[in-house]
Amino acid sequence: MVMTYCGKIESLDFFGNGILHKDGKCCFIKNALPFEEIMYTLTEDKKSYARGETVEILSPSLQRVKPPCPYYGDCGGCHFQHIDYRGEVAAKEQHVARVLAKIGGCADLELLPFVPAQRVFAYRNQVTFHMQGGQTCFYRQATHDYVTVNRCELLEDDLNKAVAEINAAGLMEATSVSLRRDNTGHVFAVVNGGSAAKAKELLSFSRVITGVAAVSEKGTAVYGDGTLFFDLDGIKLKTSYKSFFQVNTEMAKTMLRYGKDLFKGDKKGVLLDLYCGVGSIGLYLADCFQKVYGIEIVKDAAVLAGENAAANGIEAEYISGKTENRLKDLLKKVPRADVVLLDPPRQGLQKDVAKTVAAYGAQNILYISCDPASLSRDLQELTKSYKVVSAKPFDLFPRTAHVETCVLLSHKNS
Repeated sequence: MVMTYCGKIESLDFFGNGILHKDGKCCFIKNALPFEEIMYTLTEDKKSYARGETVEILSPSLQRVKPPCPYYGDCGGCHFQHIDYRGEVAAKEQHVARVLAKIGGCADLELLPFVPAQRVFAYRNQVTFHMQGGQTCFYRQATHDYVTVNRCELLEDDLNKAVAEINAAGLMEATSVSLRRDNTGHVFAVVNGGSAAKAKELLSFSRVITGVAAVSEKGTAVYGDGTLFFDLDGIKLKTSYKSFFQVNTEMAKTMLRYGKDLFKGDKKGVLLDLYCGVGSIGLYLADCFQKVYGIEIVKDAAVLAGENAAANGIEAEYISGKTENRLKDLLKKVPRADVVLLDPPRQGLQKDVAKTVAAYGAQNILYISCDPASLSRDLQELTKSYKVVSAKPFDLFPRTAHVETCVLLSHKNS
């Protein structure tokens, strides 16, 4: 027999779950908001915590809203569609502050004001779907089970049009499909699995998709142009369907404007751009420096970074390889840099990279992170030589449990 309990939600966690305490144990309750009286059941009961689901809301929160997405609560992509946006911002801001204090040792640091998103829906310029039976799917929450979705409220309109066309195309053997849209309206699809001929049919079948890459065991066949173009406040960037680029272009520009303001003034010194991708952030900040040097793991992206620098009249050099493998080579070439820019993947820095950067002695470090936990872990190492000057969160991923944070560090001897 399933036991039902009554309780009052105390707060919200970073994944949109309500938090209450039962018998001294922290319980995370799905689809519950702060101050709501609810009936709930426990789905997981561990020694130190429990998880549960809301059965009935006895007194709804004033912050509760109806999710616009019919898949919300089933699909695992979003976590905050049942709360108004002010509540989401507050939860994210509190989470960043709490993690930086608890893990990063920044208990005395006061966060700079959180920057909310300009749009909370229709902001994503790229997406990857799993495919099952020719239909686009996401994972069900906390599982690897598929949920078929016909549209995603986070996607730009053209991408949702492309989703409908893909679901009608009969790509029965495809295992995944990725879509990307650039500033010019070019929509590129990457189809993994199935025949190249079937993937190619998208170009004649679709009114939206203008390029396709068919990936199989035989290799990759590209139909149409795999190049995409973005404009970041006048910085013209060429990227490819294989290269990383921010999913929320407008909020990325907001964040980069803030970054440039940190270093504006006389154009002097050197910027080291680690994990540089196609050079977007370093080139945007280049007005503040005499030269930019970068490292990028994807060879094609490193080549594009050099082309982007030349196209924008910026003096820059890029090398290809893993940062942990090539960093010491770069530092021998550049024994003195003013600022080190860190924009690593979600897992953060390799331990040796953090130690090497801390020992290098640049005047400042600008760390841009999409995960407060890995950021805080890396700060433990970096703050052996540096002090945290400021930290400012930006909501590049509204309605989801992700947030971007810009941290400025200054060398203790500077």
